[in-house]
Amino acid sequence: MSAPTPHAAARAVTTGLSDPPPAFTEPRGGAATVLATCLLMIGATGLLDHVMGVELRLYPLYVVPVALTAWKLGLAAGLIVALLALAAWAGSHLLAGQNFPAWAWAFNAVAHLLAFAVVVFLVVFLQRSRATERRLARTDPLTGLLNARAFYEIATAELGRQQRYPRPVTLAFVDLDNFKEVNDRYGHTVGDLALLEAANAMRAATRATDTVARLGGDEFALLLPETDVAGARRLLRRLGTGVAEAMAASSWPVSCSIGAVTFDAPPDSVDAIITAADQLMYRVKAAGKNAAHVEPFAAMQLPER
Repeated sequence: MSAPTPHAAARAVTTGLSDPPPAFTEPRGGAATVLATCLLMIGATGLLDHVMGVELRLYPLYVVPVALTAWKLGLAAGLIVALLALAAWAGSHLLAGQNFPAWAWAFNAVAHLLAFAVVVFLVVFLQRSRATERRLARTDPLTGLLNARAFYEIATAELGRQQRYPRPVTLAFVDLDNFKEVNDRYGHTVGDLALLEAANAMRAATRATDTVARLGGDEFALLLPETDVAGARRLLRRLGTGVAEAMAASSWPVSCSIGAVTFDAPPDSVDAIITAADQLMYRVKAAGKNAAHVEPFAAMQLPER
């Protein structure tokens, strides 16, 4: 077998990363509230600007609703509100008796609009940078899956929901078989490509409501809500087949061993069910690998390993 070239593998790994998220946007009802508030702020500032007369400058106050709109509603809404703020500024000064030559009005309008636009772009950039940092803090940079921290948070929240609304939930621990051979034979660049292909196969085999995470190395975890033992066996069998087929397409000798536990009542902690699933996964390894074993959590009597 000929392994992919390092450059080709690197390109394939890069394509697995998610694009940066768009600027934060409020739900429709929240957007209307934010927009109405900002328009009221602009109107109040324009009125106050008119009442105070041309001697006092309240221009910085217009920046507040412009920045707030950009932060909450994004670039386009921020620029529209910037235009409205410019109109309020011009109207307040006209009504206050300001009499500039036409060229001076044009110069001031352009200068103010540019200043508002700079504020909008800076605020949107800051918002997107903040959103990207938050995403990266919860995302595995290689596969684009959630990382261990995010998985623990989601699993803990799911346990809390199950206390109120008891429904079957399955947690699975997935370990890639023979992955070290790929790293040793072809190098870490190809190994990273294999991890990415495995992650993509897991995404394809699971549902939109399921959570797939990379815990580290070649270990993955899945949280499958509304999934009993029979449902988990079907899904995990499909997942194992998908991973094996993806690996076979590149002639990599990799499969996956899966241990999973299903529970109807919430266990004491996420650690308890991950430990149980991990031990079941090791049973699969000891029995020959490339299989999935699912058991009800309440019925398990697992020996220490």
